[in-house]
Amino acid sequence: MAIYVLIITILILLLNYFRGKKHLPGPWNLPIVGCLHKLDPKAPHLTLTQFVKKYGPVYGLKLGLINVVVIADAKILKKVLIKDESVARPPLFMTNTAFQNKGILFTSVERWKDQRKFVTNFLKMATRVSPNKKKCEALITQHAENFVQVVKNEADCVALDPSKLVTHFVGGLACVLLLGKPFSLEDTTVTDLARNLDDVVKTIAFGGPLNFLPFLRFLPQFRRTLATLKDAVHKVRQVQTKLVNECEKSMHDDNKDSVPSLVEAFLLQMSKDSPKDIYNLDQLHYLIFDVFIAFTETTTTSLLWVLLYLAQYHEVQNKVRQEVFEVLRTETVEIDDFANLHYTKATIAEIARIRTVVPLGAPHCASDNICIEGLTIPKGAMIMPLLWAIHMDPSVYEMPEEFRPERFLDDDGKFFKPESFVPFSCGKRMCVGEGLAQEMTLIFVANVLKNFIIEHPESCPIDLTYTCGASITPKPQKMVTLVFVFVIITIIFFVKLFDDKKSLPGPWNLPVIGYLHKLDPLTPQLTLTKLVQKYGPVYRIKLGLINVVVIADVKILKKVLAKDETLARPPLYMLKTVFESKGLVWADVDLWKDQRKFVTHFLKQVGASRVSPNTKTFESLIRKYTEQFVDIVKNQADGVPLNPSKLVTNYVINVVSELFLGKSLSLDDRTILAHNLDEIVKLMTFGAPLNFLPFLRFVPPFRNKFAALKEALRAVREIQIKLINEFEKSGYKSKTESPLNLIEAFLLRRSKATHSLDYLNCLFFDIFIAFAETTITSLVWTLLYLAQYDQVQNKVRQELVEVLEDKKIEMGDFADLHYTQASIAEVARIRTLASLGFPRYTTETISVENCTIPKDTMIMPLLWAIHMDPKVYEMPEEFRPERFLDDQGKFFKPESFLPFQSGKRMCLGEEIVQIMIPIFVATVLKNFKIERPDSSPIDLTGVCGASLCPKPQKIMFKKI
Repeated sequence: MAIYVLIITILILLLNYFRGKKHLPGPWNLPIVGCLHKLDPKAPHLTLTQFVKKYGPVYGLKLGLINVVVIADAKILKKVLIKDESVARPPLFMTNTAFQNKGILFTSVERWKDQRKFVTNFLKMATRVSPNKKKCEALITQHAENFVQVVKNEADCVALDPSKLVTHFVGGLACVLLLGKPFSLEDTTVTDLARNLDDVVKTIAFGGPLNFLPFLRFLPQFRRTLATLKDAVHKVRQVQTKLVNECEKSMHDDNKDSVPSLVEAFLLQMSKDSPKDIYNLDQLHYLIFDVFIAFTETTTTSLLWVLLYLAQYHEVQNKVRQEVFEVLRTETVEIDDFANLHYTKATIAEIARIRTVVPLGAPHCASDNICIEGLTIPKGAMIMPLLWAIHMDPSVYEMPEEFRPERFLDDDGKFFKPESFVPFSCGKRMCVGEGLAQEMTLIFVANVLKNFIIEHPESCPIDLTYTCGASITPKPQKMVTLVFVFVIITIIFFVKLFDDKKSLPGPWNLPVIGYLHKLDPLTPQLTLTKLVQKYGPVYRIKLGLINVVVIADVKILKKVLAKDETLARPPLYMLKTVFESKGLVWADVDLWKDQRKFVTHFLKQVGASRVSPNTKTFESLIRKYTEQFVDIVKNQADGVPLNPSKLVTNYVINVVSELFLGKSLSLDDRTILAHNLDEIVKLMTFGAPLNFLPFLRFVPPFRNKFAALKEALRAVREIQIKLINEFEKSGYKSKTESPLNLIEAFLLRRSKATHSLDYLNCLFFDIFIAFAETTITSLVWTLLYLAQYDQVQNKVRQELVEVLEDKKIEMGDFADLHYTQASIAEVARIRTLASLGFPRYTTETISVENCTIPKDTMIMPLLWAIHMDPKVYEMPEEFRPERFLDDQGKFFKPESFLPFQSGKRMCLGEEIVQIMIPIFVATVLKNFKIERPDSSPIDLTGVCGASLCPKPQKIMFKKI
């Protein structure tokens, strides 16, 4: 509980620190994802608008790794976007991928200034001050009339989805203006171009996670999104290349009646003395790409919304039609008529308000601190104009959800635009095509309503909801038949696709973090065991970016771990950092085989094995330090409450040091080593987020942990290097093939092979972790359980007295200490040290008992669940040594008892622990009665790191 409080306190301090830095109110932000998890993926603008109600019209938040300032106040927005410091675009991954910092929409400020001037000059032909205005007007009218004719010929009184015809109308007009080439309805070029542009717009959505967390592109679902974008951009580029080449060949044809095209104007500019870094064919392609998106996507979507709203609101449609007939003096709509189409313009404006095409606005980036009306927008922050909230502000637009064109009419019935109406955003970098889009819309609406009454099919109401990408688009429907199930079907399809691919059951996994957010940081084994109850003993899960298969079935686990394809270790970042893929524990398979053979041979030589002829030597070593432990307790702590961890640690490190180093360590070295080994074990837990999300090491809370780990590693390595150097300087000259310690054995072997001292350092480190830490934790748990369960302790002592009498315990006595072995085994079961097992990694796909585990999957042996399985161990939470006694009262080990795991890569320290613990327990219980302090119950819960460690607490040793 204390750790939870500490973590929460640290997070609050950090969040308040960063919140204090930004000087703006705003919601809480999670590390890495910020507020992305709160955004509705289908309508992020609605989520952000909800924040406006809570934090005001200007607030700050984080989206992924980017600081964002959301502005939902028209006055402040205009003041911000008019500044030079807000002209830049933010570094959004998907937009950068699509636009490559070229063109005009998402290019650098200097290039944008040049290209905006160029495009503005070109578009003047479509304005009232242009000498070419009649040509452009006639061109728009011609395409509108073509649209009308097609509908008359093919779809009069027939329900149809208007999107294809509108797309062709807008796209065809854009092709003439930009490329100088018209297209017939039968030509699929415009349709294909529009479809791919639509894919681009949908995938670069300003609220999309990939924009803010670029590393998501390595995950399958996001990888497909990125592939879709790249494929769409490539296809658009192919069409553009073909059209530009055709335009370049024909640009010298003298045709004064045609409207000049953008390509022609650009190619002419290229032929002049213009900057080559701007005026080149690559820039032309991206410029056309940008203008197509800005022009066709916005206009097409706007026209579709207009048709839908006119079909839904017959009274409004009738009023618009009446005004069109009254105002238009000729059959052809002219720009000069626009001034008198007040209700028509009001209707179009109201549609643009209630269905703001770009609800999040085009984002800007602060190139320097911006101070407006007491608010500070920090340098580097993304500025998000929340146009949706501005247009749906009830303090400006009464009952904003209602469709009321009259909002845009003054008392005299004339059209006017409120200051808060910003459908094309505002400022220096607002859309350059606003005037052209407005003219197109008016001409289109006038021509359509002069020829048709727009209705929706009977019993099929208009669906005025939408899908949100970079713009909000109406759902496909036939004038308008609803096909809303498309989104649901798509979601179900992808969900089923992933479910079908995964062959094993398992829980839902979030993007990036997988199931990490659900793991209890103190007891992850309990979280994973609960999933066994739901999904069975073999299930799949994602932890961060790594696929994991959890196995809690002993038979399947043994078969899996016996395979050569599962000998590898997974790429867990913290553990790679600790072990460096050397040594023994985390080494690559080939090195592990070599080092395991070497260490196994050494252990047999020094007697730390049941099959060794030198077992008596090792027994004597253990007894020597066990008796030293007893003497220390007798002299310093007889009947005094103490934390046994320190004394046990000192005892074990002495044994391991003499066994592997040939000498005991100094008190200072033992203290430093014990402290830092304990820190490392706690920090490198297999369930730690840093193992699965390495980038977290740059986030403050995890950065501190990572720094602590590296500092502990440095301290341990310093001691190791000092000991090895001392040994080398001693001038050892062993001529035997039976070295007395591991350093000597390694250095002798080094003279025959190519093994550097770096390998020896890592091997030493592994041995201290594998042998020392395992033995220390096992002994402390044993002492705590004996202190808690007096009856068990008395039975063990009685057996020891009966079997050993007055002699010292030897390895040959173990066979007769049935209850003692059963008690030690029960402690190892009920408090499984490696409760999450020691993970493996599949180098190939394997199949075991109808379970398929794919290649590159981490295998997590959930030993805790195996040892706490109520089908095998009745009432597993109870401490019952009798579980390990047969009907004759003799000790036996069930198949499901795996304290040291199983398979070819199981723990090498098993035999050392099995020799050390009985000798230690026998010696201690013959000298002391272990008790708990009065009214101080033993806390037998643990903290899960690389091993399940007991919490610090005190017990008493009373001399017998």
